[in-house]
Amino acid sequence: MRLAASFLALAVAAAARPSRGAEPERPPEAARLLLSGYALLSRLDGPRCPHRPSCAAYAREAVTRHGLVLGGFIGVSRLLRGERSSALRLLPRAADGGILDPLEEATFFLEAPPRSEATAAPNPDPSANPPPVSVARVPWPAGAGPLPPTLTAPSTSTSTPTAATDALGFADWLYARGDLDRAAGEYERYLFLAPGSADAGRAELQAARALAGAGKTDAAASALRAVVARAADPARRDAALFELGRIRFAAGDAARAAPALAAYAEGDPRGGPGAGRARLLLALALLRTGDLAGADRALEAARTDASLAPAADDLRRAAAEVADAPHRSPLAAGLLSAAVPGLGHAYAGDPGAGAAALALNGLFLWATMEAFRKGQPALGIVLAGAESLWYGGAIFGAVSEAMRFNRDAQALAVKRVEDRFRWVIDVAPVPGGATAGVTGSF
Repeated sequence: MRLAASFLALAVAAAARPSRGAEPERPPEAARLLLSGYALLSRLDGPRCPHRPSCAAYAREAVTRHGLVLGGFIGVSRLLRGERSSALRLLPRAADGGILDPLEEATFFLEAPPRSEATAAPNPDPSANPPPVSVARVPWPAGAGPLPPTLTAPSTSTSTPTAATDALGFADWLYARGDLDRAAGEYERYLFLAPGSADAGRAELQAARALAGAGKTDAAASALRAVVARAADPARRDAALFELGRIRFAAGDAARAAPALAAYAEGDPRGGPGAGRARLLLALALLRTGDLAGADRALEAARTDASLAPAADDLRRAAAEVADAPHRSPLAAGLLSAAVPGLGHAYAGDPGAGAAALALNGLFLWATMEAFRKGQPALGIVLAGAESLWYGGAIFGAVSEAMRFNRDAQALAVKRVEDRFRWVIDVAPVPGGATAGVTGSF
């Protein structure tokens, strides 16, 4: 795309420059030259665009989501990027070898943070987002006649029917083998057959863990939220709340893990591993989100558990490395690019994009001046608009580059902390099925 933009600028400049001894070219001739340039660019850059989505699709999405002006700046800034997210990280590759560079990669700091799952308000339209319903809680409708002969009514007693016991044993066997999709189904079948049994709490947690392990994190979170909302047993509810945070953390969604872990730790939990362990995991989640002060408060609170105080102190010292991670000021990057297009990119660690921004802005500015000097004001106005787009795109690109640099520097520092501590989250059901123990190695 950089080649495309350069060719377009050169074509426009050629349209603005008349031959020696001739009158300035008429606008229709310049327009035909521009159309020819666009046709050539389409053949060169269309299906061979290295990015996914393509730059055209990316620009359309940016304008749709952020408006014409900001979306235009975002779309232009994409043309200056190569295969790196920042100076610290390469962008991932798609299955076809293309560079995965979605819109959120450049605009993540403009997106609204996700709502807390523990406190999020219900959707006002139940049909749009119906609350999760566990089959273990749905009785046969009154007045619907007798049960079909192939079904039996679920037991509400604490005794466990043989069929339910077999289902639970089979589910555990599938889980141990790694057949997690089928295991989740068998745990649900057990809950349908024996919802009031002593092992129901353990089966609920195991079903959620199986779904999460199979990559169905949202389904697992939905099931756990249902338990948190409806469980009469506080230990069962608290264990599900901790598991909700743990599953989100394991899936890399620290922003939604932190509220669940904080709610669990602050609520005098009766089930789960205890407030101290949850605060250690909460500190790591807050480090991932960049809330260093919150992580420090969580570690200070974890020190009230004498058995965890040494681990909390070690983690606090390691967390200082995150605070010392390299940093680039987005404001400085934007101001530098406003003064000299491309200088902000160089400051943020991408001198190649900086050189391209400087060359392209200079080229469009020169072409604009040539158009006005040669008596083509209409073309000059068009070129001035294009240059404004490139200029704004260079500023936004520099700010976004600095934001991505800071995000990636912090993520690398947090990863080093996690690798050093080698957290191993082992889910070990406690007898009774209501709680879950977690062991961590430091």
